[in-house]
Amino acid sequence: MIPPLLMFGRVQSVGGMPRILVIKHGALGDFIQALGPMQAIREFHRGAYIALLTTEPFADLGRDCGLFDEVRIDERAPLHRLGAWLTLAVWLKRGRFDRVYDLQTSRRTAWYFFLLRALHPFACPEWSGVAPLCSHPHANGARDSMHTVERQAEQLRMAGIAQVNAPDLSFLTTDL
Repeated sequence: MIPPLLMFGRVQSVGGMPRILVIKHGALGDFIQALGPMQAIREFHRGAYIALLTTEPFADLGRDCGLFDEVRIDERAPLHRLGAWLTLAVWLKRGRFDRVYDLQTSRRTAWYFFLLRALHPFACPEWSGVAPLCSHPHANGARDSMHTVERQAEQLRMAGIAQVNAPDLSFLTTDL
């Protein structure tokens, strides 16, 4: 449990519909393995508006899986490209997300937590991941030695999502 002084409240939902952000950049195998957790997030947040922040190679996969209302491409710009960071900051602020599931759990995405916290100093969205001071930390010191599937399932359990099943990949059909 985060001490009350470290909690910053929640961003208000838009129109009463919860707004959820999932962050997953990739590689292909990692993205496919994250589909089970993504499906669990969609199931847990039925009726919510859910956006995915991912990289260009996985944007179509994110759209085709049918789990997201919006797919946003993260350029993963270097710090010196301030325009790209400003564009991301504006999108994050306008997103008014209630909760973020950081399935990437990288240093970069921890920066996104601090960026959102700076944009919403008294109403920071709930955050599931490894960013210091986040509301729903994946607090397992051995997380880096876990398999990706087990690690993400445990992360979601710590955020209140009890069940993560193997992904339904039936949408992955194509003519060869």
